[in-house]
Amino acid sequence: MNPKHRVRPKLPEWISLLTFWLRFNLFCLGLGALCAQPNLHHLIDAQTAGQASKVSEGWLLVNELGCFQCHSKPPKRLTGLPAFDAPVLTEVNTRLTPEFVNQFIQSPDQSHQGTRMPAVMEHLTKSQKSEAASHLTAFLMHTGFEQTRENTLLAAPEQVKVDEGRRLFSAIGCTVCHPFPESGDKTMPDSLMHVRSKYQFKGLQNFLLEPQNIRKGFRMPDFNLTEEESNKLAIFLMSSEPTAQPAFSSTGIIEKGALLFSELLCIQCHTSSGKEEIRTAIVPFPSSDSLNEGCLAEIPHKRLPNYGLNQIQINLIRSALSQANRPEESSYQADMHLYMKILRCNACHERQPLTPPRSDIRAHFSSSGEDLGDEGRVPPALNGVGRKLTRGALKKTIQGAMPVRPYMNTRMPNWGDTHADILTEHFIESDLETDEKPTPRKGRENQVGRNMWGRALMGIDGLGCIQCHPLNGNRSLGIQAMDLKHSSGRLRAPWFRDYLMDPAKFRPGTRMPSFWPNGNPSLKGHGGSSERQIDSIWAYLNELGQSRLPLGMESKGDFMLKPERRPMVFRTFMKDAGLHAIAVGFSRNFHVAFDSKSCRWMLAWSGPFLDAEATWDDRFTPLTSPSGDQLPWFPQSNPFWKQEDTGRQGANLNINAVFSGYRLDGQGIPSFHYTLGGGVVEDQIEPLHNGIQRTVKVSADSSIHKWLIYESVHISKVDHLLFQSDQNFLIRIEKGIPLMVEEDHGKQLWIQLSPASEMELKYTVRRHTP
Repeated sequence: MNPKHRVRPKLPEWISLLTFWLRFNLFCLGLGALCAQPNLHHLIDAQTAGQASKVSEGWLLVNELGCFQCHSKPPKRLTGLPAFDAPVLTEVNTRLTPEFVNQFIQSPDQSHQGTRMPAVMEHLTKSQKSEAASHLTAFLMHTGFEQTRENTLLAAPEQVKVDEGRRLFSAIGCTVCHPFPESGDKTMPDSLMHVRSKYQFKGLQNFLLEPQNIRKGFRMPDFNLTEEESNKLAIFLMSSEPTAQPAFSSTGIIEKGALLFSELLCIQCHTSSGKEEIRTAIVPFPSSDSLNEGCLAEIPHKRLPNYGLNQIQINLIRSALSQANRPEESSYQADMHLYMKILRCNACHERQPLTPPRSDIRAHFSSSGEDLGDEGRVPPALNGVGRKLTRGALKKTIQGAMPVRPYMNTRMPNWGDTHADILTEHFIESDLETDEKPTPRKGRENQVGRNMWGRALMGIDGLGCIQCHPLNGNRSLGIQAMDLKHSSGRLRAPWFRDYLMDPAKFRPGTRMPSFWPNGNPSLKGHGGSSERQIDSIWAYLNELGQSRLPLGMESKGDFMLKPERRPMVFRTFMKDAGLHAIAVGFSRNFHVAFDSKSCRWMLAWSGPFLDAEATWDDRFTPLTSPSGDQLPWFPQSNPFWKQEDTGRQGANLNINAVFSGYRLDGQGIPSFHYTLGGGVVEDQIEPLHNGIQRTVKVSADSSIHKWLIYESVHISKVDHLLFQSDQNFLIRIEKGIPLMVEEDHGKQLWIQLSPASEMELKYTVRRHTP
């Protein structure tokens, strides 16, 4: 018999109805999961669900859905997680298109697949939804709603610009969280297919430049884009075909929209004006016997926000809420991993036990230094990072402010102060042993490293570090790995020692060899023991700014010190400044020298800073002299006058000055600290465009109350605070009372300090150009 004509037996009617009912419900469940499920894939996945507790996963969902924007008394467990972050809705009219806003309000999941925004108008009919959305859109877009649409849609861009934006999108790391919008698959996590219809072009560009203006919680981090880069990315993201949106006409009433914004509870999550809006909890904390009600009900009430949660998500939330009132032991380790998971740190970085970056994501990581392998393209692992980096460096790194891998295209963005502070503390608490001592000495604490041994070990006759590593901007002899100038400012000394002993232990597959296999030095001399050799390298890197380059990197006769971006502080033996001289070089080509024995500024000059050959190469050569033209900015007479002095200014020559040291400010400018006349002095010189400014702070208990600041054959008074010398220099008194004194050899200009809890004098010396 032909199978086509085989007669099928008729099933009982109840079986047919049951089959239809099952198919229909399975279809609805699948459709709901496909269309309405919020995109929280990075929180729960197959690899971590079995390892992490259901309670922790549930708290992640509670946090990310913003449940306690409406519910009262959020449990303590949520305080250690990133704050819920909904976009700011001020100036929407300058960013978004009214068509998208209108459609998104009516059906969030249809306009933006995977959004966390719930449907809040399920209790309304289709026509009522449309009317309400029209009012809300008018309210949100009311300033400048009738503006021209020049910036809304992008004219067909040149393909070369689209391609540049596409390459940038892949290179800096956008693909870690977002698929290429050109893929056309809106079901993929964090698809950007809606961007073309959502944004005005300028609005998108401005958002990419400063996302924290809209996402206050830095959930979209700041990639520190330039104007040009944000323009390229915006062109690329706006180049795809827009999602069809019905044309929107302004039929809504602003006042009704404002009322709906409150009635529909939009105000619980969003800010719609420049003012800080007051939110109040409107729903009590769910009790243990009400976990099947409200938003978690099998069929939620239509007036409640509908998040489209699937059954797995609902059960996890119930698990968390059921444990809310029980004492829970929380650890930095657990909190940190939940925090990192929410911010998706593990999308780029490995840190056990979190799921490492996926292989398809790793494929997007790239490098401009192709000979560096994975170390040059894959962001570093974060295992033990709290022990590796100093507190300050760790925070700056999380803020994207300390890039040290210029060859790595993936960019570390700025996650903002709050995330940086919290993660820094998490990492340190988790990784750093509180009783860890500095570099172990095994009872030989007196045997410390030496700068000269470190320099020798770095060079080509030593361990050859400069074969791969640049140093202070000087290119290495081979591949261009990380510049070691960053080491002393970023790394902790104990970690540095352990890493050099066994690099592969910290980064499997690294090209960095171990020069101390099994703890034994491979090169004899230069301190002898492994610990002392490593400590010598550390000492050299800490003093890199005032040390010679290693052998093989230094050009013959290249001893000229050149302060560029930051001032250079250099101890040396100097003519006129003595054997305790500290020279300070500025990039503006004015330089000064301080005698730390007498605690006085001795020299000033313009032009080149110093030739360090006498200091570095031969201590028996003549004392170093300034390389430029000397300036008569500091008096040669004793500059201090005690209160009990009754003779000439500065007659007391036996004042005991004791140098304490110096500190660098944020710009690297040193302030010299010393005791004088029984008080404490802080003395700083800053460069100006055509001169210097000196500030001296003196504690009240000092007996010094007059300072000599300038002397010359002739000094004329221009006004009560401005003076001119016969060498065409202008001296202006900023703080203090000027006092002119006639001496046998010329005139002296003194400053008298006004009695206070802290006395201060300030003056400037500038070239005078008639």
